Amino acid sequence: QEWFQNDPSSAWQAVRRSFDGITSTGWFSCLEKGFRSLYQTSLHELLHLPSNSIEPVLQLDRLVSRRYTNLMSWYDQACDLLRIEKILRPVQLEYGYRHESEGEGKRMAPLLRIDSLCSFYQKPTDSMRFCIEKTGIEPRSADEFREFLSTCFTLAEQAGFKGTKQLQAYSRSLNFIRPNDSEVVFEKTADREKQLRFCDFVVYECLEQTAKRHWPHQIHVGTHNLPDSNPLPLQTLIHAFPQIDFVLLHAWPYIDDSAYLARSFPNVYIDPCWTPILNLQYFRSSLETYIGSLPDTKVMIGHDSTSVEMAAGSLGFCRKILAEILQKRMDCDDLPYESALSLARRYLLENAKRIYRA
Repeated sequence: QEWFQNDPSSAWQAVRRSFDGITSTGWFSCLEKGFRSLYQTSLHELLHLPSNSIEPVLQLDRLVSRRYTNLMSWYDQACDLLRIEKILRPVQLEYGYRHESEGEGKRMAPLLRIDSLCSFYQKPTDSMRFCIEKTGIEPRSADEFREFLSTCFTLAEQAGFKGTKQLQAYSRSLNFIRPNDSEVVFEKTADREKQLRFCDFVVYECLEQTAKRHWPHQIHVGTHNLPDSNPLPLQTLIHAFPQIDFVLLHAWPYIDDSAYLARSFPNVYIDPCWTPILNLQYFRSSLETYIGSLPDTKVMIGHDSTSVEMAAGSLGFCRKILAEILQKRMDCDDLPYESALSLARRYLLENAKRIYRA
């Protein structure tokens, strides 16, 4: 940002070079559509301006900067424009107790991330230190850790959290096996097997707390760390907690495997968020698989994005692709208009509202 302020022409040329060769990707397509929706500006056109035409870029930069001066105000404005009711926000416990998060409850529905808990001893973080200070518990045994987790979850519930989320698919397999307390080491260790057993312990104990509160649980599957992010090993965990609604995120390239789990278990759902940003065709393939093979109540369409603009673009493409698929089904006379409209409402709103109670 300092470079752009001091020498905007030079900085913009560097940005243009960084976009070379990637303007056909889902990532760029979603950004382009988002900027068109929110600023009536085309990134494609900006990138193809003469090198000495910097003023349109500066105008957009000033407008974006003004919007982000008050983040919650910008969220509200964008959500109203895009017809978004709620934003699910996976965060650490401390988020619910920060002064700057006050007033976000109207639009934000926080979900408690359990990733840092799984590496509690291996990678101490500020968020974990906050949990220790807030609970008054620094656990050194199985029973103490259970008490620590129970207190953390009670605090999360009091702060308005609506569910839990884990990211372990990107660092290990999803084959979680409940260990005996005697198999778990409650201290830092270089032994990979002991690290995994501790993570297994934390996941099961966290889900015990999730189940008590009738919360849903999000799990990343696919996109990275293949083949360990395949969702099929999750069957053990799903069997263990039939009272928890599991939401499989992304799913690509395991579209069929995820559909199998959602079809086989009444408590498994799918959210193909992020797939439009990876590749619009991944999202289209996902919906073409899920529509017709799964009940309409099994899929919800979120937008796992890194900016308001990317979410806006992703949302636009998701609605467009869903409409195209449903129109094709109606044109073939195998889906009545009323059924297509009902499916769209469920995919885009009603299923998520029911699962997250937000």
